[in-house]
Amino acid sequence: MNKLIVLLLAVVLFLQGMSQQNVNPFHPVNLAAIAEVNHTNNYITIPIDIGNLAPLLYEANIVPIFFIRKRKNARLMGVLTPQVIIRMYQKESFPVRTPSYIPQITIYYALTAHPVSYQYTLFGRFTHHSNGQEGDFYLPDSNINLILGNFATNFVQTGLIYNRFNETYNAAQFYSTSLEVHPHGWSLEEMYGKYNMVRWHNSGMDYYNIYFNEKTEVIRFGIMTEKLRFYI
Repeated sequence: MNKLIVLLLAVVLFLQGMSQQNVNPFHPVNLAAIAEVNHTNNYITIPIDIGNLAPLLYEANIVPIFFIRKRKNARLMGVLTPQVIIRMYQKESFPVRTPSYIPQITIYYALTAHPVSYQYTLFGRFTHHSNGQEGDFYLPDSNINLILGNFATNFVQTGLIYNRFNETYNAAQFYSTSLEVHPHGWSLEEMYGKYNMVRWHNSGMDYYNIYFNEKTEVIRFGIMTEKLRFYI
């Protein structure tokens, strides 16, 4: 734990040092925009190299975001996110198997009240992740039941977001790091020993419910504006 604390402090010092380069003029980013950047994007994938998965027709991520705040410039804000991920397979009848249901609530707090060159934001999140199935986790042959097996876990996540304005690229830059913990008793008993209950994130979610042993590699194309973020 002490090593983790030292590592996190090193990350903070490194990011603060970066803020001394190309930071003027600084344009503060409101908390809602920071939250949108920190949440995963809506997207539809076109599989190019699908790793060890069965062939997919597409994967879609649906992430509506609802803000809870007192006013637009509030330093404290809650975010409700009823996220759903679905996969359609290139098989007979094009089945959509075991969608990921990932409802979550996140609290954001802006550490810098009047930022002049950079911003720090703390966030904490509670998430439920399940696939809506009722079958046994294992098949009679001891393999994981990927079609009807129940997958369910709950976890907490806490992290730090850093952003600054890069004058060279005329754009805001964001960096984040977070720790995800699945407390004992918050997940199916069958998952222990097979599923990583502590994860350090410097990017988005890297697994898909009961298919956590499989890897997806895709190419995404899309459009991103201030009002619309949709990827294909």
